Amino acid sequence: MKPVYPTDGLVLAPGSTGLLAGAPHPNAAKLFAEFLLGKEVSEYYAADQRFPLRADVTPPESLPPIADLKLIMVPDTKVVSDLPEAQTKFRDIFGI
Repeated sequence: MKPVYPTDGLVLAPGSTGLLAGAPHPNAAKLFAEFLLGKEVSEYYAADQRFPLRADVTPPESLPPIADLKLIMVPDTKVVSDLPEAQTKFRDIFGI
């Protein structure tokens, strides 16, 4: 099998990591966030045939260079403005 990438654009979904205010171990949380953005995790992603998060990690040969893909970026402001509606739909669907 070989993946097929849409020629009209591939949605680049935003991801996030955050630290909770008042967390009992804020320094540990900061270290964990740094670990998630570190080279070791990006190397793991590449070994798992996923795009690494860092430019200093070579992507796997099975993936096209990300520069060759047309990316559709979802603006953070749109994600934030659409969040209440998404939360309502989620709650309705799952009865929460």
